[in-house]
Amino acid sequence: MPRLVTGVAFGSIFWVAQQVLQINPDGWTSKFVDHPLKKTYTGIPAIDSTLSLLCLYFMIMLIPMALIWTIESYRPVVFGAVYQVFGIGKVAPIYYLISIYTSSNILYTRTTGRPIHSSVAHALLPALCIGYILPTALMFLPYTDPSIHQTMVALWQPFPIYVAALTWGIASIIRHTNPTQPLHLEMFEQKDLTPLQASYSFAFGVTALTHLASLFYIFASSSLSFAEVFFNLPGPATPARAAAKSVFAFFKWDMVLCFAATLVYCLYSVFELRRRHKIDWW
Repeated sequence: MPRLVTGVAFGSIFWVAQQVLQINPDGWTSKFVDHPLKKTYTGIPAIDSTLSLLCLYFMIMLIPMALIWTIESYRPVVFGAVYQVFGIGKVAPIYYLISIYTSSNILYTRTTGRPIHSSVAHALLPALCIGYILPTALMFLPYTDPSIHQTMVALWQPFPIYVAALTWGIASIIRHTNPTQPLHLEMFEQKDLTPLQASYSFAFGVTALTHLASLFYIFASSSLSFAEVFFNLPGPATPARAAAKSVFAFFKWDMVLCFAATLVYCLYSVFELRRRHKIDWW
């Protein structure tokens, strides 16, 4: 029954995503390089500052997902997902829906299903920094040439491929320079624990600091409010006409639906861990 309820919740989130994650093509132009890089999009300072804050906030909040989904793709019963094509607000509920069924495999809940190879564990953090954090930082740098900024935005898009490829590449180098035992032998030494804890701690620290910094910025600003930034969502029946406002609406819905799906999955995971007596109820 909990799995069914969770599945219905994910299906509902996906249905909402299908309705709202649309960008109105009216008003779009094929020109970008020929015009100066704009620092304002809607002409309304409050909306422009909110959009900038949301963009940076959302990018940093994706760090744990980029990390954890990469880790899960290396475990024997859960696969990774690429979510840049249709919006993570659509892909996240589907990924989690499949995960609650693939993770029902008995190996997933046993300690023998937890480990990943130590070479992969050591590769995760540098792969995340180079494949995701570096392109994100480059995308946010101020550029006088609009074509450079457009290039940085385009290069950022396939970051899930960067992270996965770098993880595989760095792990391969580690295995060749420092030969290790196969996973079925190495797992008993728990060599993956320390680098995994370092990666999780890094993701937690960065996102926690971003939460605090965002809240401080919102409360310190006279033109912003917490409700306005995160929850003032346009209805699906009234899509924005202007291109900038359409992107703004898409971005906010994408973030909210992504985090809603993640919250549901986290609650389900905690319930399963308690039901299987892996953690205490209190």
